[in-house]
Amino acid sequence: MLLDFGDRAQFSVFECLLDNEGYEDMKKRIKRIISEEDDKVRVYPICSDCKSSIIIYGNGKIAEIESVYIV
Repeated sequence: MLLDFGDRAQFSVFECLLDNEGYEDMKKRIKRIISEEDDKVRVYPICSDCKSSIIIYGNGKIAEIESVYIV
């Protein structure tokens, strides 16, 4: 489901470039499919000011957008 919103960075880590509407839609869809007892989903917003501290080793690039959510 998260591939509908972004790209897989690792097996269970996704980088999603979202506006507010997309972010709200993603949260609703996550809540519908997870098991509250068994699953854990964490969302870490990363603002554009934090972009200067991102380090990428190997293949990859930093997204050119105001906000990035790591899920």
